[in-house]
Amino acid sequence: MKRIELLYFLMFCVCASINADVLEEEEQEIELEVTIEDPFNNNHSIPRTPIRPPHVTYSNLVLHFKTSHPDYALQLATSEDVVYETTVYSIESLVLIPSLPSGEYEIILTSGNISFHGFITITY
Repeated sequence: MKRIELLYFLMFCVCASINADVLEEEEQEIELEVTIEDPFNNNHSIPRTPIRPPHVTYSNLVLHFKTSHPDYALQLATSEDVVYETTVYSIESLVLIPSLPSGEYEIILTSGNISFHGFITITY
């Protein structure tokens, strides 16, 4: 367990060491729409409070979570298929995404039966 915590800490330190000036260049806000999957499936229910999407920006292959958030399953997809999947843990505020071909990708953040959908454009 200590190794996993150390790994998360090291990942956090690496992400935190990214130059802030690079992150502020052309940072684009990702507008996310919420979707609630079958609320009565898998013992999930409709939340009693309004669902607020996370505040996420994108710049230079880095996703920046500006507010606290739960763990998310992150997917980047084209119109045909999912090209990248990972888990974004609640302690992470910066997520590096791999170098993908230029184009528009759908970003999907899922936690339980709640999903947030938006789009990012990768250009070089």
